[in-house]
Amino acid sequence: MSAGDTPNFFEEGELPPEEDPIWRPPATCPSCGLQQARLLGMRHEASLYRCEVCSVEFEVDEGIG
Repeated sequence: MSAGDTPNFFEEGELPPEEDPIWRPPATCPSCGLQQARLLGMRHEASLYRCEVCSVEFEVDEGIG
């Protein structure tokens, strides 16, 4: 690898995280309505959450414009 090359540590089709998900506050679960959903990860323009109460997984669109 030459000095100008940037290593790719991500799988094909996976985007690098734009921010540290740890700081994100819990989201409201669309199933049980409690604010106990934690961020699992980000894929393209959506954030994936899982509710700690009812275990439902859901996405929140983070699209631009």
